[in-house]
Amino acid sequence: NYVTDSIWGIDTFSGTAERESEDATPFSENFADVSDWTFDAGIQYSIISGDRLQVVIPKGASVTWWDWKNLVTFDPYYYPIIEFAYATNWTDESLAYFKIRIDYDSDGDGTLDAHYDEYIPLSTSWKIYRLNLYGLTKSRKVQVCWFYVYNANNSYGYTVYLDWVRVYRADEFNVDR
Repeated sequence: NYVTDSIWGIDTFSGTAERESEDATPFSENFADVSDWTFDAGIQYSIISGDRLQVVIPKGASVTWWDWKNLVTFDPYYYPIIEFAYATNWTDESLAYFKIRIDYDSDGDGTLDAHYDEYIPLSTSWKIYRLNLYGLTKSRKVQVCWFYVYNANNSYGYTVYLDWVRVYRADEFNVDR
C-alpha cells in the first residue's frame, strides 16, 4: 500500500489539487494557515518557511501520545490516494515513532468503526509518502489527516515537519491494488 517515488509512473491526475494548494475536493493542505487543525495541549507548532508546519514534542514531556489533526471524511473509491511531504528530526524508532491514522467503515453501515495506523519511515530529509486508502481498507468511507507521534523516550524532543497533504485520484489507477 506504500508507493515509493521510484516506481510511481503515473503523471496524469484527475480532480486533483496541486501539492501547494488548499482545497476541499476532497482535501489538500498547504500549511500556509493551520486554523482548521487541532493540536494536543503541550504540542509546540508553528509555520516555518511560509508554508511548512513544524510540530515539536518537547523534551521531558510526560504524555506518551501526541496528535494533531484536521479530520476529513470522503469516499476513497473516487479519491484513493493520500500523499504528504514530511521530515523528522530523528530516525531511531526505539525513541519515538510517527504515524498517520485512517478511520474507516469496516462493514458498510456508514459508521467509522475501525482504524488503521500506518508507521511512517523516519527521515531527516524530505520524503513523499503515499497510501492507497481504498486498497488498504476496501471501504467506501474513510476519515484522514490524523497524525501522531508516540513518545517512548522523553529524554529527547521530537520534531515533525509537514510541507503539504493531499488526497487524489490518478487516471488509469486501479483502486484495488
